[in-house]
Amino acid sequence: MRIAICTPWNAQSSIAGDNLLIARELRARGEVVAILRGEVGEAAQLPALSHEFALLPSGMATPAWLAAEFDCVCYAIGNHYPFHGEVIRLLQLHPGVTLLHDLCLIHLFADWSAREGSGHETAIRQALYGELPPAD
Repeated sequence: MRIAICTPWNAQSSIAGDNLLIARELRARGEVVAILRGEVGEAAQLPALSHEFALLPSGMATPAWLAAEFDCVCYAIGNHYPFHGEVIRLLQLHPGVTLLHDLCLIHLFADWSAREGSGHETAIRQALYGELPPAD
């Protein structure tokens, strides 16, 4: 089986460390594993955690390419937008297995909303925390 894991892939991310262990186990079982980096912005420039697996530029990923290259795409999602922004983009393009690493993803979605310019980030945070104090 050809498996892509879309994940943060830097030493600062504990999720990357978890997925390195998963990728190694999958490879030990005879699967072919590739990594699609999930970071955006400055986080995307952090050095790779490991070069043991093919590192693919996620920006080139299209639905047709993902379907042609992989039997399964696994998306690792956590609450820190800089590490998972690209994961959100790709998940919208192509279905796959979602690996949730955090119980609450409110900050991920609020930061995504802010970067997309939807204007919903305050409402998202208020849904969890209640009324926010006015900004200084």
